[in-house]
Amino acid sequence: MKISSFLLFATTVFLAPTGLSAQDCNTFIEKELTVGGLHLLRTIPLTMVIRGTYTYSIQVINDEKGLRAKVISRAGVEFNQDDEIIFMDVNSVRKGYRFVEMGEMKEEGGMPEYHNYLQINLDAIQWFSEVDINTIYIKNNLSKEMRKFTVNPNRMADFRFMATCFNQRLNKTNVVNVAAVERDYTKPDASETGLLAAKPETPA
Repeated sequence: MKISSFLLFATTVFLAPTGLSAQDCNTFIEKELTVGGLHLLRTIPLTMVIRGTYTYSIQVINDEKGLRAKVISRAGVEFNQDDEIIFMDVNSVRKGYRFVEMGEMKEEGGMPEYHNYLQINLDAIQWFSEVDINTIYIKNNLSKEMRKFTVNPNRMADFRFMATCFNQRLNKTNVVNVAAVERDYTKPDASETGLLAAKPETPA
């Protein structure tokens, strides 16, 4: 009897699914459908930073333009083409991604809301799903002004979970993937000018 109970327990443990549950992932997936062989996939806009009256959110998208991250600034700074978001993980690996459009602004509840799109790729999605992003830098490449934001542990975990869901759900067969989109600030030859001197924003 004891041997049978042990075998039943072992079978349950080793055959248990290791992936994320569909129900959990559905919380983070806003849209998913296939059109003409193209897998359209979009996450919810996840708030990464809250500071007083302004917030910054990120939404991961796959569509006919490829893999992109929509960044939304509510009452925060405006995002211009070629400005940059630099993500830093808990191991101090830093990778920057540029905004590829002119950016848009609208009013929401009497407050300005800016949004623009970062060009990302499959490697970026994989990285986001494997690490915890604890710091975000917003870099204006015209004025060279840099703002530094610390991501709190709950939002850090949510972002990694969301990226993991997106990575698991995404049908990578017909993805318009850009080979090299990031600037790796961890490499010795990468300029870190402004990173250490970035203006820190008070955590919320």
